[in-house]
This record gives sequence, structure tokens and C-alpha cells, in this order.
Amino acid sequence: MHTKWFLLSVLLSSLLSSSVNAESSNTLRNVRGGADEAAALAYSKFTKPIELHFKPDGFWQAQKLSSMNGVSNHAPKLGAAYGYEPCDGRRNSYRHLEPPPASPANIGGYDLDNTVMGRWLSDNRFILVETYTIRYQNAGKPQSYGGEDVYDCKIVNDNVMKYLRLNQAKNIHDGLDIPIGQRILAKWTFRNRYDTPIPGKGKVKVFAGTFTYRIEPIDPFVAFPGEGTATVKLYLDPDNGRWTVDNWEMQDPGINLLTNPLPVNCKVFPLNSPHSILVSPYKGDCKDGMADGQGGYTYSFDNVKPRSVNGEFRNGKLNGKATITGENFVTKGDFLDNIQVYAITRGVDASGAKYVYEYRKDNPLVICSSDGRGEANCTDRDKLLGTE
Repeated sequence: MHTKWFLLSVLLSSLLSSSVNAESSNTLRNVRGGADEAAALAYSKFTKPIELHFKPDGFWQAQKLSSMNGVSNHAPKLGAAYGYEPCDGRRNSYRHLEPPPASPANIGGYDLDNTVMGRWLSDNRFILVETYTIRYQNAGKPQSYGGEDVYDCKIVNDNVMKYLRLNQAKNIHDGLDIPIGQRILAKWTFRNRYDTPIPGKGKVKVFAGTFTYRIEPIDPFVAFPGEGTATVKLYLDPDNGRWTVDNWEMQDPGINLLTNPLPVNCKVFPLNSPHSILVSPYKGDCKDGMADGQGGYTYSFDNVKPRSVNGEFRNGKLNGKATITGENFVTKGDFLDNIQVYAITRGVDASGAKYVYEYRKDNPLVICSSDGRGEANCTDRDKLLGTE
């Protein structure tokens, strides 16, 4: 009799222990999270950064307008000023008819007023505005009909390059996205796991939950006060064994726009303008906001590999002696307003053959070119030119 009670007592104790251990296991799983929670937090809508999105700017049109030196020989069009979008054009006598300019950038997920965004972009010097007045010599009409146009070109500051992702293209003037905030889980506020039938898939496991999150600023231009909320529902797909999102709703917290101005570099006109882009900003001497004195930059055009430029500048252009270094060549010479007056280029072509070119007013004259086995003639000519 005592033996039976002893065995029953052991059995009850074992069952109670199993129940407690199972409950502890479930609690631990809820604290640590499972594959379902991990899948919910890996959803692309949650992991995608908050981005500052820039539209294509007025860089290319500004270069065209700058090259006109304030004068055009073409007759203007009646009405509003057109032809150099996205620069904002206006007629001097009809400014009150012009619509307010659109913001050149926006922040994903946030509906911010154009005026507020424009002021923030300007205060932080993300956007620089260059203004050009164009007078039409052959207008044939009084000025009230448009004998003179004014263009405001919004241009992305070269210094935003340091905020680009490593794998992002460096052409900042054709539109770009800069990550400024990342969502981070705060805590799960509700979890529910159950099984339910889905047509064509049978009974599947379902996870539903809600959680709060914060947004961590990536750069010091914004702050995200408070927390966001998300509701998610997933099911375990029996066809591939993956958790699949069935429903996702998310409400981001508010945003504060902060002022932390970027530095402004001297303006420079890269070689091969207007078809070239700066890969790294100009660094060097400045005068009145323009590259003036000794300095250099790196540029590219037509998808060629970047080339570095170092030399003497005046009014933003190469004026004087300069050296241009590319992947397989070096050019040294004299420039006048970005035009090669005289230069010597030494390099290696695609076949491995070495060459030396002499340039006079941008026209190349082949001094010598080897077959890849030697460069005796090139060496002699280099010595003659004094370029070795």
C-alpha cells in the first residue's frame, strides 16, 4: 500500500515538474524570441533606412547658363521662363505669376512642407543656389515681354559625398538617397501564436504581434522623438519552410529637423564640363568663393575611371600649369580657362604599348609609340622635350 502511494507521489511530482519546465521554456522562448519574431523584424519595410532623397539638381543647366556670360542671342519665349529645368526660371516683370518652387529633396515617409524643407536644406547647406540673369540681345520685344530672364539653380553641395554609402554611385547631381535614420526594436507589446487553415496550404502556423520601436539618427541632421508602433502577422509557408508576411502596418514617430551646416567648398568647373562630374570636391586656395591659386579635385565623365587634377586655378578653372593623372596616363602642361594650350601625355594603351603624345591647343600629335617591347624613341623624345 505504501509502495503504491510512493509511486503515485513520484508520478505526480514528475508531471508537475514537466509542466513547470514547459512553462519556463515557453516563457524563455517569449523573452528571447523565435524564428517568427526574427522574420518579422527582418521585413524590408522595417529594415530599410529612413532616407533623405534628392531629386536631380540644376548642376548641368547651371554650367550651360554660366557659359553664356549673361547674354543669349536667341529670342525668348513669351510667358514664364522655360528651357533650363530644374532651375527655377522667372521673368523679371512677372515674378508674381510664378508658382512657389518645389523642394529639391524630401524625407521618405514624412510629408513635410516645401518651404520648411527648403529652409532646412539651405540652413544645412545641403543645397547651394546659383542665380543667373540672361539678357536676350535679339528679343525684338520690350523687356515686359521677357527681354531678360533670371534662373535660380539649386545644386547639391559636394560635401554630401561623405554621407554616401560605400557602394553608391558618386554622381551627386543626378539624384541620390542618403540614409539618415534606422529603426530599432524597443519591445514586443503583444504576441500570439496559433494554427489556422489556408486554402491550398492546409493548416499553417501563424504568428501575430505588435511592438514599439525607435529610430536612431545616422547623421546629426535629424532627431526622432518618441517611439513608433508596428502590427505584424506572418505564417509559416509549408512549401518553403519560410515565415511569410501576411499583413504589416507601421507608424513612424515624429521628426525634428536640426541645423548642423555642412562646409562649403570653393566653386570649381571640372574639365570636360558640362559632361563631367566631381568625384571628390576641390581642395585648395580660394578667392571670392571660387577656386583660385593652387588646388585640385577628382572628376569623371562618360563613365571613364576617375582622374585627378592638380594645378593652378583662377576663377574656378585651370589657368596655368597642371597635372592630370588617370589610370594609365599622366598629362603635364599649360591650361587657359580649362583648355589645354600645351601638354605632354605619357601612358600605356590597352595592348600594353607605351606612348607619348604632344598636345597643342587640345590637338594631339603622336611623338612616339612603342610596340610594347621598348620605348627607346620615346625616351629620346622625352629628353628633347625636357619632360623626363
